[in-house]
Amino acid sequence: MKSVLGALAALSFWVATAHAQLSVQEVTVFKDGHALVLAEGRRPVKDGIVTLNQLPTPVLGTFWPYAAQAGVKLVSATAGTQTLPGERPVASLREVMEANLGKLVGIRELTGEPYSATLLAVQGEGLVLLETEKGTKAVATTRIQEVIVAGKTKRTVSAPTKENRLSLKLSGATGEATTVGVMYLQKGLRWTPSYKVTIDGKGQAHVKLQATLVNDLVDLEKTSVNLVVGIPTFAFQDTVDPISLQETIAQVASASFGRNVMSNRFLNSQMVNSQAYGGGQGGGSAETSADPSVAGAEKNEDLFVFSLKNLSLKKGERMTLPV
Repeated sequence: MKSVLGALAALSFWVATAHAQLSVQEVTVFKDGHALVLAEGRRPVKDGIVTLNQLPTPVLGTFWPYAAQAGVKLVSATAGTQTLPGERPVASLREVMEANLGKLVGIRELTGEPYSATLLAVQGEGLVLLETEKGTKAVATTRIQEVIVAGKTKRTVSAPTKENRLSLKLSGATGEATTVGVMYLQKGLRWTPSYKVTIDGKGQAHVKLQATLVNDLVDLEKTSVNLVVGIPTFAFQDTVDPISLQETIAQVASASFGRNVMSNRFLNSQMVNSQAYGGGQGGGSAETSADPSVAGAEKNEDLFVFSLKNLSLKKGERMTLPV
């Protein structure tokens, strides 16, 4: 009995998480709309492969997948398109016939008396094969005015869909699930600072900072958010990484003209991010409070970082909060 319950629990976990989005653990937001995202989660493993439907559109050279569980190593990450089965409601008389092949039907054509037949096939753009008492009959679909299906009628037709998938090949993953993650830099999440200066008339001034977040990138749920004051220069910021399966006109050669090395400011931002993410192998710690709160501000040369904890903001939403 326990083995059966365990198998059911494992199957339930697989169905619920097999292609679910990794939750965003931490994100560093820049004012120009770029954000460094760290997403992580525990996912099922099948034949050493973890499959994700999370395929971002990162800046060239900023996509870093990883395995977070001890003893598990990432071998490779492969992006591709997978065809998934699906169905949709029938939308024409032709599709009604396609959905009910092999069934007995009543046919009424433009001329002549109605008759019974078995649907054999719908071929090409306009031909239906019918099995009648006199033999196989080929009828143009444009001649058929009415079809009556005997018995239960199927009302859907096959409509496969294509979705992008990210497959992580792992070594050392011995259990049914393991923890994996991805880190990438992508446009779509930005913040705008607003300042309020109050002068008390005694020679003192009080400055308050307010942040407006615009999220067009990914859902945030109790996420650690780092707001960076200062805009670093990102090399290849207009070139999309090939892992995204997105076509781009700009070539790497033309984008890299005159950019033999990344700017010092970009390297400084990487230092800030590596400290914030703990090396990209596990994300930041979460507070127990349910409300977003400011943890403090740190400075790295000309970049100031304000850290917020437990911030939730869906894709498409905006938020204003005091910092």
